[in-house]
Formats: sequence, C-alpha cells, structure tokens
Amino acid sequence: MSKNQVRIVLNAKDKPLVEEIKQTTGVGSLSEVVTLLVRRYGAHFVEWFQSNPHRHELSMPIAEVSNQSVPMEVDRGNNLPPLSELL
Repeated sequence: MSKNQVRIVLNAKDKPLVEEIKQTTGVGSLSEVVTLLVRRYGAHFVEWFQSNPHRHELSMPIAEVSNQSVPMEVDRGNNLPPLSELL
C-alpha cells in the first residue's frame, strides 16, 4: 500500500449496493466506487451534516464491524478527476 492510500473496511451487508454502483457507473473496483462517492459528494455531505440539527443522532454507529466485512483500499488524493476518467 502506498503513502497515498489508506485501508478501509466495508461492511459485508453494504457490498451489494457498492457492487451495483460499480456496475452502474462503470468504475473498475470497489475502491473506485468509494473514491467516486467521496470526491463527488463528500464536501456536500459534510456541509449538510454540519447544518443538520440531528447530527449527533446521525453520528451514532450504525453497526459494529464484524469479521464478515470486506477490506478495501481507497485513494485519499485531493484531485477530483472528471467522471469520464473513472468510467
């Protein structure tokens, strides 16, 4: 793993939706799906979350990480490539 990557864990129950996003967008890997979502929607989500009066309730853990989780690597780069480059 290079310095520009970090490892994240995807809950196994979320994998089908991530696979569907991967197929729909045409990106090459599950890591690219997460990168696409973070780069395209991350800043908007942070802005929305900070303005939401229920943010404390929303920040509660959804579920404990289990041993059935799927490890993924995500590029933490700050450059936002055009969507066409990811397809």
